Amino acid sequence: MINPLIIKKPKSKFYCKVCVFEGRGNNLRNSVFCSNHGIALCQTVNIHPMRQTVFKIGSTKENYVQTNSIKDWGWLSPSQEKWTCWEKAHRYYIPNGLFKVKDVINTFGIPEKSSSFDMMSEPYILRKEALSGVFYRRGVGTKSKQILISGGKVEIKNDPEVL
Repeated sequence: MINPLIIKKPKSKFYCKVCVFEGRGNNLRNSVFCSNHGIALCQTVNIHPMRQTVFKIGSTKENYVQTNSIKDWGWLSPSQEKWTCWEKAHRYYIPNGLFKVKDVINTFGIPEKSSSFDMMSEPYILRKEALSGVFYRRGVGTKSKQILISGGKVEIKNDPEVL
């Protein structure tokens, strides 16, 4: 019998979600899994996405735009060239609701956390607004604009316990 506690997860689950959101694509290098939030994050300090040549959207190779066509970068976390993706997620993106975390039961009957992008979160809507006309054909909808108007920025967490 195979012990479910020592089975490795497929590598596809270990793409850094912050790298995907920030346009670096599927980054597997130095990615670790945060079991509290059900999310894979790399522990690398990356360059600001606007200094790259292309901004990758999603996980397919065909979806990208030239970074010089993106005018607004205010939707990114602060300290882009100082924080690792782990720090960006725990200090900025998770408190601002970028990820939906839910409890799931894996194939071995063991409870674990699973995470996905919350497309109605402020960071995701601001990203879509910045990419409207560049990648997305339609702009941000009425419901999303209402979320931006009613929502306020969450403070950046500097709590060392979340790191």
